[in-house]
Amino acid sequence: MPPEPNATMQLRSELERRAHASATIGLDFTVELHIAGTPPIGIALTNGSIHFGPLAKPDASFTFDSQETAAAILYEEGDFITAFMEAFMAGKVRSDGNLPFTFTLLSLFRPGLHLRAPD
Repeated sequence: MPPEPNATMQLRSELERRAHASATIGLDFTVELHIAGTPPIGIALTNGSIHFGPLAKPDASFTFDSQETAAAILYEEGDFITAFMEAFMAGKVRSDGNLPFTFTLLSLFRPGLHLRAPD
């Protein structure tokens, strides 16, 4: 079943609303998020700021099979590490590029949670 036409807009809107710029202090990184079959959401993280928009070449990308999977991993209540691992093992999420960045990405949209990528 193809994704809803506005799935990317809904996800981007929710991520913009939930983004915590303080989680980006010390970061200079770009990432693209995709819901399979939809245009990407580009996010640039630059030392205390988050910008949404097109990217030339992201440092990492994540592709989710559905908006529901993306929401469960990125911002819904519950254990997001388990949600990510289960989705990854089931083939519902793929990632390319800087994989240690995964947990930093996950903390950008959750208040009070600041996980850094390993050095």
